[in-house]
Amino acid sequence: MSIRPAVAFLLASLLSLPSSAKDATVGQVSIALTAPPGQCELDPKQAGDARMLQTVQEAIGSNTLLAMSADCQQLADWRIGKRGLLEDFAQYQTLTAAMDGPPESAPH
Repeated sequence: MSIRPAVAFLLASLLSLPSSAKDATVGQVSIALTAPPGQCELDPKQAGDARMLQTVQEAIGSNTLLAMSADCQQLADWRIGKRGLLEDFAQYQTLTAAMDGPPESAPH
């Protein structure tokens, strides 16, 4: 097996792994935010991802972005410049003003 097919196989294998959950705290509650199937979480350590996360955070105003994921293949292509936009993505957001308050009780 040559190097190029081996790298492609490794990349495909890694992209098909189930995504891990990101831990977030809203108020006093810790929650695990799992990316939808086939999506990978944007990584704030990646320069492009960090810019996207900051842009989205600024755009959502009074909400706080807890996590953002995108189609794994689109994200990989976007990171290396083969794609100009991420078309299939998901976000977890919460109202910033309500983050540190007590949880609302369920309606009776």
